[in-house]
Amino acid sequence: MDSTAILVQPAYRDLAEKGVDACGLTTLAERSVGTSFVGTAVSTLVISESIRIALGEHTYTVIDGSLRHLDRRHAVVNDPGDPFNPGSTPAG
Repeated sequence: MDSTAILVQPAYRDLAEKGVDACGLTTLAERSVGTSFVGTAVSTLVISESIRIALGEHTYTVIDGSLRHLDRRHAVVNDPGDPFNPGSTPAG
């Protein structure tokens, strides 16, 4: 089924009536969307980078990959010289 046939389905018509633009609807129609899952996966990378910085470990400039093929991921290590450690303060 092509995207134009999918866009006439009731759920997509309802979204269009609520103001979702045609570009957004087409993207939904042509691709399987798992936004919350993808957002969760990416947020773990963001949190892990923050932890790496706090621990003074190396960080990554770019992390690229696919959640369908985890064996095809690539990461480029940031080389700033010395790792950055912002330090810590005791909780009071």
